[in-house]
Amino acid sequence: MTMSKVYIAESSRVYEALFLDNGFDITNNPIEADLVCFTGGADVSPSMYGELPHKYTQSHMRRDKSDVDVWDTAMDNDIPMVGICRGSQFLNVMSGGSMWQHVDNHAMRGTHPVRDDISGEMFECTSTHHQMMRPNEEATIIGTADLSTVRYSMIGGHENKVERAYPDLDIEVVTYQQYNVLCFQPHPEITPVGSECQSYFFKLLERELGVK
Repeated sequence: MTMSKVYIAESSRVYEALFLDNGFDITNNPIEADLVCFTGGADVSPSMYGELPHKYTQSHMRRDKSDVDVWDTAMDNDIPMVGICRGSQFLNVMSGGSMWQHVDNHAMRGTHPVRDDISGEMFECTSTHHQMMRPNEEATIIGTADLSTVRYSMIGGHENKVERAYPDLDIEVVTYQQYNVLCFQPHPEITPVGSECQSYFFKLLERELGVK
């Protein structure tokens, strides 16, 4: 059986282990890949979605440029893309979405429930992000959580604080079908093999991107 090949942008051992332990092969050439994965790291530069940085935003222009180059390669070669944490936020922005530049109750290493809005199933996932995706109308919302109480953006250069109330849930997983993109904010790479978070991640790769 031929294994699917993944190209991991800004790779590290934990991401390599994530895919190797779940039956993938790794390639250093994105053009050879069946899947391109964008990984965690610094915040996406707010200039990429038309805002000034919030006081808690820490971005890295070199990382942004490097990821944009990989995005261009994947788009030119019709390769499905998945993003984890920062990687999901990057793909959300590249697909036309924006970001809440700061939210509470997600900068933790424990697990919390994520509801799959397609199947109705609940999964325990990690959460270590202080920013959160704001997808546009072309996105399909896949997974949601109920954690944050406040969210911040920068509108017209001024801090905009929003008090969150149910049923306005936290968006954890989205797809942009027109770009063949899956945005996954939790961290399957730091959970054990066979955990609900890892199993859910790879289930979505097959269900939403057709990659297994």
